[in-house]
Amino acid sequence: MRLLKTIAINLILITFSFSIIELLFRSLINFNSDFYGIDTRSKSDLVNIHPYGKIPINSNKYYDNEWDKPKVKKRFAYFGDSVLYGVGAGYPFRITEYLDELNTNIEHVNISGGLGANFLGLGGTNKILRVLKDLQIDKLIYVMNLNDIAPLAYQKKEKKIEDLYAMSNLAKFMRGISSIDIKLRGKSVFYTFFRLKMKNFLVTRYRINESGFKAIELEPIKYSEDIKKSARNLAFIVNDLKINKINLCILILPYEMQISNDADKIYSELNIFYEDQFLDFQTQKVFIEEFKRFSDVEIFKLGQNFPQDKVGTYFVFNKGDKVDFNHPNHLGHELLSKEIFERNLCY
Repeated sequence: MRLLKTIAINLILITFSFSIIELLFRSLINFNSDFYGIDTRSKSDLVNIHPYGKIPINSNKYYDNEWDKPKVKKRFAYFGDSVLYGVGAGYPFRITEYLDELNTNIEHVNISGGLGANFLGLGGTNKILRVLKDLQIDKLIYVMNLNDIAPLAYQKKEKKIEDLYAMSNLAKFMRGISSIDIKLRGKSVFYTFFRLKMKNFLVTRYRINESGFKAIELEPIKYSEDIKKSARNLAFIVNDLKINKINLCILILPYEMQISNDADKIYSELNIFYEDQFLDFQTQKVFIEEFKRFSDVEIFKLGQNFPQDKVGTYFVFNKGDKVDFNHPNHLGHELLSKEIFERNLCY
């Protein structure tokens, strides 16, 4: 009985202490703690509601509006990670919606996996074939984030992919506490602020990116061999898809410091380290050059037509609980879509 009483008293004290800390943080810390979260009070089966906008969920269970039924024109399916999902932009201000306006002869559908998703999350070749057939997809476009490079570099074997998604120890840890993270991130200012500081520490001190791996994409000279290995692994994957008559194209997104001198200055001041060559798209150049040695699937880099402007003009900046230089906002998505259309990429 005494033990239970001691435990109960300690739990009460801990709860009280955290409540006081939370109140202090709410009154003293000024930042948008729920920017990257979902408003669970408003969530339904038809829409995800975020501070930056709504993301619809269609009858096919993809994060998009309803598609033409029956299908009346060619259907191009775009997929990728949280950028394509629309983090920082919302619907209808994503690449796919802007492309629908620019090229009305094609139906551009969004089959992104949502927050944190990547190319390999689609599954193996057989699953992809079934999905494309069921959805009547004519072409598959992978919108690749630069932070996808590191996971692709650390597969088990050089020529046969055994892990569809190589996961870092940090990523495994975050998956292990995902239920706690989902409940507290954005809802507790104290937890979210602590999460921000820890993440910034890992980014600035240990140069780790979103995947939990070393941010090799930021150092294309030092990690050129790893970047090449990543390109080869992607080539082996897409070659298997092409053999099965899957029409595929790849577009590689930029980071904000690559398209804005002011962003370069700000992120350097925040102690985000990257080589000078990274600013000249050297990472994309190394990746694409090596990829083309092993595959003839179309691949292009994006980010060539951004007018110089201040940090945060085209990308999310200082909006929530992480240093964010890879999520375009409304205007960023619009310019990327115009570049795809004007350069006739993946058509």
